Amino acid sequence: MKSNWKGLLENTLFVVTLLLLFLLIFESYIELPSWFQPMGRLHPLVLHFPITLLFLAFVYEVLPSKWFVENNEIYTQLANLLLLFAAISAGLTAVFGLFLSLESGYDPDSLFWHKYLGSGLVILSTILYWFKNWRPENKKVSKVIAFISLLALMIGAHKGADITHGEGFLLGDFGKKVREPVAFEDALVFEDLVMPILEDKCTSCHNKQKAKGELIMTSMADLLKGGKSGEIFTVGHPETSTLVERLLLPLEDEEHMPPSGKPQLDADEIAILRLWIKHKADVKLKLASIPPNDSLSILGRKRIGVKDKTKEYSFEAANPDVIEELNNPYRVIMPLSRNSPAVEVSFYGTKEYSGERLEELLKIKTQIVSLQLNKIPVKDADLKVIEQLENLDQLNVNFSEVSSSGLLGLKELKKLEKLSIAGIDINRVDIEKLIKAQKGLKSIHVWNTGASEIEIKELRKQFPNIEIVGGRDGLNEMLIQLNEPYIANSSAIFKDSLILQLGHPIKGVDMKLSMDNKAIDSLTSLAYVPNKIVIRESKAFKAKAYKNGWLSSEEVVLNVYQNKYDPDTVLLLTKLNRVHPANGSLTFFDKVLGKNGANNPAWANNWAGFQKNDMELILQYDKPVPVSSISLNFLVESETSIFFPESIQIWGGNDPNKLQLLTTVRPKQPTEALKGYIQLINCPIKTFTGTHFKVVARPLQTIPSWRSKTKRVALFLVDELFVN
Repeated sequence: MKSNWKGLLENTLFVVTLLLLFLLIFESYIELPSWFQPMGRLHPLVLHFPITLLFLAFVYEVLPSKWFVENNEIYTQLANLLLLFAAISAGLTAVFGLFLSLESGYDPDSLFWHKYLGSGLVILSTILYWFKNWRPENKKVSKVIAFISLLALMIGAHKGADITHGEGFLLGDFGKKVREPVAFEDALVFEDLVMPILEDKCTSCHNKQKAKGELIMTSMADLLKGGKSGEIFTVGHPETSTLVERLLLPLEDEEHMPPSGKPQLDADEIAILRLWIKHKADVKLKLASIPPNDSLSILGRKRIGVKDKTKEYSFEAANPDVIEELNNPYRVIMPLSRNSPAVEVSFYGTKEYSGERLEELLKIKTQIVSLQLNKIPVKDADLKVIEQLENLDQLNVNFSEVSSSGLLGLKELKKLEKLSIAGIDINRVDIEKLIKAQKGLKSIHVWNTGASEIEIKELRKQFPNIEIVGGRDGLNEMLIQLNEPYIANSSAIFKDSLILQLGHPIKGVDMKLSMDNKAIDSLTSLAYVPNKIVIRESKAFKAKAYKNGWLSSEEVVLNVYQNKYDPDTVLLLTKLNRVHPANGSLTFFDKVLGKNGANNPAWANNWAGFQKNDMELILQYDKPVPVSSISLNFLVESETSIFFPESIQIWGGNDPNKLQLLTTVRPKQPTEALKGYIQLINCPIKTFTGTHFKVVARPLQTIPSWRSKTKRVALFLVDELFVN
């Protein structure tokens, strides 16, 4: 008589097997409630247990009997018990797997073999158990069933591994097609840089067999389709691309990709993906077509093993921590080539430059061999710092503020080979002195200086071994357009009035203004005169720079802002977007304006972002103030799904718990894909005197269909608020 517990286990096996068969037959009619779906996700959690038990049970049956003590009752009972437990656990695992297969994201063809091999394995193990108990003496049939089951186990497990980890996971690199080395001239950024990264780090979970989040990343066509959350990148704008956002999230964040425990992308790989998206995600983009000093070109060369024809240097590389400390968007430090200790430093942004920024580079003075200061307001005093760069062989001070006497004072740059001084007020005699003073000079750019074409030709005859670029050759090489004017006041935010100060990096330019939004005309528009234009309210105006012999600048829109009442306390009641935290609650009245442009990614320039919740901001005053308007400064970039808020509410009162609604403003949204621009939204109210004001801005709940087919909430970016 069988023991009660064994009978219970056998009945359980019978029920589980029948349940599995029932579910297989009526699979197309099954709809799981959401609360029951986690049962399916138990499949990968428990499957290793039955695999181990089944493997042991089948091996015991297949191996020759002489390997064990024959006719030993204990062995026989243990083997039967092992098979019984294995069959039950395999049946439950198969049921869980069937539930999991009902979720989206799995390729039906790949799933077919895994599902039916797994289910067949349960049926075979059940048959084997009952046959062994019915005909224990017929060991040959038992061995055949066990052998077939063992094959089904290995093949089914292999198919499951392919679904979970990607095709070919079990064999790894064995038999895998090896990528042939590609010549630099033939290398495509997408095929030879981007796809290898995706194949190594992403496609194991995002392939046609297993598409997590309904996202497949095995081809450009699949990447463009996106996944369950919509598009994964915005062409030309990595800063708003979901792919980049997920890569940059903290590792412990549940939305970080790849998930914790999976191989992670390194900094170079993330940079390649970001830069490729910035380069319009072009599938046909050739690496050789990108300028050599472009970051993508440098990383690409490093990735495919292109050796740069650069000098070898004997000095040690700088401390990476020091490089990281000095590096920023306005002072970019890049290695000259792979494995080279030498670096090139490039400055950007005239307003961001100072002599102190240059002097900080003395921490790596030995490693700097190239210094790019084109259109940067470098002065003669700064040349004393540059002289200390003992290994400098390339110096570019085009259109800076250095003088001929300052350049002639450069005595210590003994390794200087290439000097660019275009746009500097230096005559032919001083250029000759400069060339003679710099004994190692091989090339000098002198176009648009005080030297005439005839004088430059004379210099070429006098110094035949030196490349002298100037005259019409120099102008043809590079057509120069003036920089845009900028606001030179210490701050563009004022309380009562502002005497407008405009600046420009090039001396002697004329600047024209339009205060009424009309296009600027070089003859009839208002001329800028220092200290003569007084502004008494928030204002957007246009400015443009002109100078003989130069192309006029682009027309730029400049903004000044009145903020009469700074709150004594600012409370942010809701969460900021994870990628755009800015400076928290201090962002809105810190008098630091966010910027816009290719060199000013939205997440790095003081823009506070809201998307998953409203912005709720409390402004507290110690004494009542009469408020007639509250304005908010927004960055809008509709081509990357950054819009105005759907609505802005202003509340006011003297008790924060009893505020009354003063006004609701609904900004007019863009109706086409536009590049980024900054716009002030004014919320006028009937003058209200109080100590507490609340600003509630609700994100646009549905991105317009012309921008995205997915119904998702738009992001909005705001920096300063102005209370008047």
